[in-house]
Amino acid sequence: MHPLLERQLRKVGLDGGTGASSTQLAALIDAVSRSYRDVDQERYLLERSQDLASREMVELNSALRLSEARMASLLSLSSDWVWEQDLRGRFTFVSDELLLRTGIQPERLLGRSFATDGPLRMEAADLAAVAEAVNERTSFHHVTVEVQGDNDSRYMRISGAPAFEGGTCVGYRGVGSDVTERVHAERTILELARYDTLTGLPNRAMFLDEMTRALAGARRTDREVALLFIDLDRFKHVNDTVGHAAGDAVLAAIATRFRSLVGDTGVLARLGGDEFVVIIDVAGDTRRLDSLAQQIIDAASEPVQFETHRLAVSASVGLAVYPHDGADAHALLRSADTAMYHAKAQGRETFAFFTGELAERSSRQFEIEEDLRIAVRDQHWVLLWQPQVDAESGRWASVEGLIRWQHPHLGLVPPSDFIDIAEEAGLTVPMGRWVIGEACRQYAHWRDDGIVLDHCAVNISLRQLESDSIVDDIAAALDAYGMAPRQLALEVTEALVLRDPARALAVLDRLHQLGVRLVVDDFGTGYSSLGQLKRIPAQTLKLDRIFVSGLPDSADDLAIARAVVAMGQSLGMCVVAEGVENELQRRCLERLGVDHFQGYLFARPMPGDQLTERIRNLSRSPEFTCDSPIG
Repeated sequence: MHPLLERQLRKVGLDGGTGASSTQLAALIDAVSRSYRDVDQERYLLERSQDLASREMVELNSALRLSEARMASLLSLSSDWVWEQDLRGRFTFVSDELLLRTGIQPERLLGRSFATDGPLRMEAADLAAVAEAVNERTSFHHVTVEVQGDNDSRYMRISGAPAFEGGTCVGYRGVGSDVTERVHAERTILELARYDTLTGLPNRAMFLDEMTRALAGARRTDREVALLFIDLDRFKHVNDTVGHAAGDAVLAAIATRFRSLVGDTGVLARLGGDEFVVIIDVAGDTRRLDSLAQQIIDAASEPVQFETHRLAVSASVGLAVYPHDGADAHALLRSADTAMYHAKAQGRETFAFFTGELAERSSRQFEIEEDLRIAVRDQHWVLLWQPQVDAESGRWASVEGLIRWQHPHLGLVPPSDFIDIAEEAGLTVPMGRWVIGEACRQYAHWRDDGIVLDHCAVNISLRQLESDSIVDDIAAALDAYGMAPRQLALEVTEALVLRDPARALAVLDRLHQLGVRLVVDDFGTGYSSLGQLKRIPAQTLKLDRIFVSGLPDSADDLAIARAVVAMGQSLGMCVVAEGVENELQRRCLERLGVDHFQGYLFARPMPGDQLTERIRNLSRSPEFTCDSPIG
C-alpha cells in the first residue's frame, strides 16, 4: 500500500485490512487529492522563489556592471583619479587615470605616502591638515599635492574620507583632481600683483610688505634700516622725444644695474614710473649709504643704447633712516621722498639725507598745498600790474600782470612762496587759465575806459605749456572779451623751452599762428644759444634782473647785458630790461639800446584801478604823448 494512502487511512480510523464504507472512501480520496495538491503547490512556490532570486541576482549584477561602466566613463571624462591608502597613509591602489592626467605610472605611488620623499610633494600647511584629519578619522578636502613627472610637475587637489569595514577604519579612499592650470594662473596673478612686469622687481605693494617685515625685525633687534628713494631725472624727455619703447628700455637697463649694486644686501623695488626704492641694513655705518647712493647715481648716468640712440638720464636720491626719520614704512617713505626732492632742488644728480629742517619745510609745503587747492577752487587770486616803459618816450606802453595769492590769514602772498609748490601739485594749469581770463577782462575794461595800452602780458608755466588745452583756452578768453590776439603777450622762460624743446616749440608755433605775442623771459639765466633762440617765434626778449642789478659797475653784468641786447636786436626783437631800480641803471641800459624798461624806478606792481589812475595822471603830463612809439 502506498505510504501516503496508508497515512490517510489511519487518519480516518481504517487500516489496510478493514473495509470501508463508500462515504469513508470518498473522504479518503478527497484527502489524498488535497495532499497531492498541497505538495505540488509547495514545490511550485519553491521553484518560483528560486527562479526569482536567480533573476534578481542577474539584474543586480547587470546594474553593478552598468554602474561600474558609468563610473569609469565619468572618470575618463573628468580630471579625477581614484586612490586608496592604508592606515599608515601608504597608497594601496591608484587608478589608471593618474597616468592619463599626469604621465606618472600609478605603480610609482604604491607604497608611498604624502609625507615621504618621492613624486609627491605637499606644502606643510596641507600636510598638517591631512595628518590632523587622519588622526581624528575625519575627512579632508581640497589639499594640493604636487605630482612630479619625468618632464614636469602637475598639481592635484586631493580629497579623502576614512574607509570602514565591519565598523573598523581600514584606511582612506579619495579622489584627486588635476588643477595644474589653475595653480599656474594663481601664481601668474600673484606675480602680477607683487612684481613689476617690465623690470621683474618687486612692486609697491610687495615692497611695502618687505619693508614692514624689515622694520619689525629692526625693532626687535634694535637696528637701523635705511631707505633710499631714487627718481630718474630727464626721463620724461626720453619718453616724449624718442618714445615709450625707449623709455621702457632705459628703465629695464637701469633696473638691472641697480640690482647688481644692491645684490642680496637689500631689497630693490620699482614703485612706478621712474621711481625706485631700496631698503638696506645700515649695519652701523652710514658712510656705506653715501657710497651706495653715489654708486646708484653713477650707474643711472651711464647712457643706454636704444636702436640708434644713446639715451642719457640721471638720478636724484633721498635717504631716510629708521627709526630716526620714520617709525613705520609709510612715514619712512615720506621722509625719503622729501629728501629726494631736496636733492632735485640742489641741482639734481645728487643725494640728500632727511633732516628735521626738511621735515618742517615739508609740513609747511603740505599746508600750503592744501590751502592752494582751496584757492584754486574759490579763485583767491589777485593780478597786480607793473608798467613797461618805452625807453625813448617814457610812455607806459604796456603792462605785465603779476599773480598774487589773496590768503585769508596771510594777506597777499608773492608767487615766489607758492608757485613751485603749485607746479609740483599740478595746480598751475587752472591758475594760469584764471590769469589769462582775468588779464583779458582787465585789458578790455581799460580799453573801454579809454586807456591806451599796446598789450598786456602774463606768464605761463611749464604745465600750461605742456597742456593740450592752452591754445583753446587762450582763444576762448580772447573771444570772450573781444580782444585782438596781438593785445595779449605770453611770457615764457627759456628754462621751460629747454626742458622739452620739441614739444615747447610746437606749442609756441601754434600760439604764434593764433597771433598772440610771445616773450622770452629771464633770458641769460639758462643755456640758450643764438641758434636755439632764433627757433622761438618770439617778438620780445627780456633781460633778467640779475644782470641789471650790478649795472653799471659790474663789468660781467655789463658784458652780458650788451650781448643780450645785441642778440635780440640781431633777431629783430624788442628788448625789455626788468628790475630797473635807479637812474644809473636806466641810463646804462638806454646807452646799450634797450627798448623798454620795467622796475621799481617807474612803478611797483599795483591793482588795476590804481594803474588806471596813474596812467590818467601821466596822460595829463606835458612829457607824455599817446602817439609815442611803442617799440
